[in-house]
Amino acid sequence: MCTGFGCGYKATAVYGGRSGSKDRIELKHPPAILVGTPGRVADHIERAIFDITAIKTLILDEFDKSLEVGFEEDMKFIIENLTAVTKKILTSATQKVKIPPLKH
Repeated sequence: MCTGFGCGYKATAVYGGRSGSKDRIELKHPPAILVGTPGRVADHIERAIFDITAIKTLILDEFDKSLEVGFEEDMKFIIENLTAVTKKILTSATQKVKIPPLKH
């Protein structure tokens, strides 16, 4: 059971505007939780910066907003390449959002 501020899980955030070399240094020790923008996550997958074979859960937060700002291809790329994923969670603060065909 987790108490206080820490649970012992390493989390790493990757996003545009931040140095990709800093990401690569942090990802040498794989995190339990990776948070990132679709473009930066897709870039790291394409460059094989981290091992994707053990990833079982994918959460796309505010996926509808990501689609609106042009990340559909990146999200499709991520989903198509994370072949071991058994659970996908798409979140949105918007009601009645149409879910696009983002499956592999």
